[in-house]
This record gives sequence, structure tokens and C-alpha cells, in this order.
Amino acid sequence: MAMPARIARDLAPSCTGLGSSAFDTLSNFALTAFNTTLPNANSTGTPLILGDDLSYHEYRQSALTTYSYPYPTPNVTFNLEVGGLVANSEDSTAVSAVYSGYEFDFMTDSKGPVTPATIFCGVPSQDACGGNPVLAINGQTNLFSICQRTGGNSFAEVVYNATSKNSGYDLSSCYSVELCIVSA
Repeated sequence: MAMPARIARDLAPSCTGLGSSAFDTLSNFALTAFNTTLPNANSTGTPLILGDDLSYHEYRQSALTTYSYPYPTPNVTFNLEVGGLVANSEDSTAVSAVYSGYEFDFMTDSKGPVTPATIFCGVPSQDACGGNPVLAINGQTNLFSICQRTGGNSFAEVVYNATSKNSGYDLSSCYSVELCIVSA
């Protein structure tokens, strides 16, 4: 994937300290999870999709999952918009907040825009992701995991800074990943 051209403006604070090649704006890319502890099946890792996690009237919460999710939204692409992570879908869908120890959720509002949290940044990678950039959150690229959700609807989802204090996923199933930004 070609690196985006630098725009003559200050980057989002989420890119502070990540180097002069970091970027906070990019359109139409896919996300993959690159396992940092075990061999990967390919150079970019496993594709990630949105899985409908919770719906309530005009709102929908979607987890960032692998294809293990039983009702996936395939072929979703994403945009970085001045540090905000937005899914390209029919309604406004974005990550409005991320909490340590919890799954990585996108919120959808069919009646109005979701304001994305400006906490993301793209960072060039030499080691992982087949040379593609990786996604950082609050300046960190190494706090993502894939964990198996507990309960009746079990699937593998992205968790930010996994911890034993959350019973929503099985901590022993978690493995560290870097989130790759790849061409859609």
C-alpha cells in the first residue's frame, strides 16, 4: 500500500511521537490482524470485519471481528478522518470511544452522524503486515489482541489492552496482534 501524501497541516494529537511518516487521514482501506506471537497464514494477517454486537432502535454497536462472527458484514472498508476511524457503510458508523480492557466497537446511528474519537493514527511498519502501515491508538501499536468472546454467541474479536478484569472474553484465548492498514 502506498503511503498517503502529507497534507500541510498539523496531525491529530494521536500521532504525536510516531515519526514524520505517521498519518491521520486515509480513505478506503481494509483492516487485518497480524499475529505477533505465532506464524501467520500470509504476510498481512487475517481480514477483519464488522459484526453486529447490539442493536437498539436506530443505534447499532458492531464489534471488529474475524470471519468467526456468525453474521458478518463482509467487505467493509474504513477511512481515517483526522484521527477518527470511520467505517464506510450506509449509515454513520465510527469508533466513538475505546476503553482499556474492552472490545473495539463501532457505533452506528441511522438518524445522524457519529462523532469519531480522534485517537487513531497510521504508522509505517517494516516488521509486520507485509510492509503495510499499522494502526495506532493513542500513540501505541502493540496493545491490540484477538480474544474469544465468552457466552452463547462466541466469536473472535479485537480487544484493546486485554485484561483479566473483563469477563466478556476468555483472556487465555487472547493473542497479540497489530492491526494492518491494507488496500481495499
